[in-house]
Amino acid sequence: MESESLSGSSAEVVSALPLTPEEKEIVKADILSKLGSQATVTFRVNPAILGGLIIRVGDKVLDGSVAGKLESLRQSLS
Repeated sequence: MESESLSGSSAEVVSALPLTPEEKEIVKADILSKLGSQATVTFRVNPAILGGLIIRVGDKVLDGSVAGKLESLRQSLS
């Protein structure tokens, strides 16, 4: 996850495929280290993002998805 300043009491992690329990624990630990141990982390699957992760915390969205990167590339080429 990027080292942006995050604050909030909950985070949503969206992945293209279901994460393994081990992957969930790694992602959750990283998020909780930034938000505090009282925060909640939920996981959701959305195949439309193609790959990578999207993490939403409050009004911040950290888009590391393949679909997001393709959209950024498309915008920079037009």
